[in-house]
Amino acid sequence: MIESLKPNRTLTVRWLVIALLSIGNERVYAQFATVKGSITDRKSVKVVDSSVHYQNTDTKSIDVAKAPKGDYAIPTIEAGKYEVTACGMPFRPAHQNVTLAPEQIATINLVLKAPINNPRIRIVPDHMEDSTDKLLYLRDAKSGCPVERAQADSNGEYEFTNWLIGDDYCVLRRSKEKASEAYECWPLPVTP
Repeated sequence: MIESLKPNRTLTVRWLVIALLSIGNERVYAQFATVKGSITDRKSVKVVDSSVHYQNTDTKSIDVAKAPKGDYAIPTIEAGKYEVTACGMPFRPAHQNVTLAPEQIATINLVLKAPINNPRIRIVPDHMEDSTDKLLYLRDAKSGCPVERAQADSNGEYEFTNWLIGDDYCVLRRSKEKASEAYECWPLPVTP
């Protein structure tokens, strides 16, 4: 009689393990959300070559999605509170705070701010020797978003009009140890 119970006991243990694994997986998946949306200007035109940055306000982790045609998607993002920033030259960044619930599928569209037309600032940098593209970038200091790029004129000067006090100007450099590119930046020489 004991021998005939062994196969049933094995079968019961297998089903119990499967059931426990299934419950565990549901709990893991339930902690994530999905976000998608568009990045546009104020006329609802999609901004090509833009990006969106979701920074979790608790963990400080960042999820970045590129939007080559103005649309983005993050299929799996941890549920929680986020500071969202959208970037796309020549526009100023857009910011929004959102809370994502477990299993939520959210559409979050962001509208970039119009470029600013301030008086021209001319910069003659002395840091261009190992720039990867020989361009100078203007970067919003709060978000890190590039908002304008400039080529040198015949005098070696770079000109910006989309600036705000506190912005940085940057050079794109190739990292020798990482085989990637990164901005090296300095404060824009503008005072109130």
